[in-house]
Amino acid sequence: MRAPTTSRRAAVGVACGVAAALAGCSLDRDDDPDDPASDPSSTGSSGPTEAADDPDTAAVDEAVATTEELLGLIDAGGPALDPGGLLAAMHAAHLAVLTDGQSSASPSPTTSPQSPSSGTTDGADVRRRVARLRRRELAAQRDFARLGVAASSGALARLLASMSAGVAAHLAATAPAREPR
Repeated sequence: MRAPTTSRRAAVGVACGVAAALAGCSLDRDDDPDDPASDPSSTGSSGPTEAADDPDTAAVDEAVATTEELLGLIDAGGPALDPGGLLAAMHAAHLAVLTDGQSSASPSPTTSPQSPSSGTTDGADVRRRVARLRRRELAAQRDFARLGVAASSGALARLLASMSAGVAAHLAATAPAREPR
């Protein structure tokens, strides 16, 4: 019996669903009732000292670094790693939300020329690069989930969970078909 494969229509549907989910992502803390900074009656100012003491700052920094690393791997791997640019677009959207739009990441690395350091473009090389990227994506998905569980802010926890789900959906939609046993 042959394992079911993911159709192009299903992959596009998952990508559209992820994009729709990300449209609702925000790090705005105005809706967080546990955040004293969102209370209009609060007289304290939110200065740089308070931001540095925020336990979620380290989580955001780690998520930004991970997302930038993933974008770098996709860009260095060339168009064969991300046909259509959906994966890069997802990570660029994540990065934009994490950095409040202050990121300079390129959302479409598939249009960039092949990196000279990426070696040959034979089938075996492409499969190795895809496998390496998938392993790193899986690790990032787990990292985003871990960071979301540990987040103090509900908004950040939701964002990181959404990022983890988006990466997991991409991995599921692009999983190679397994040979029957």
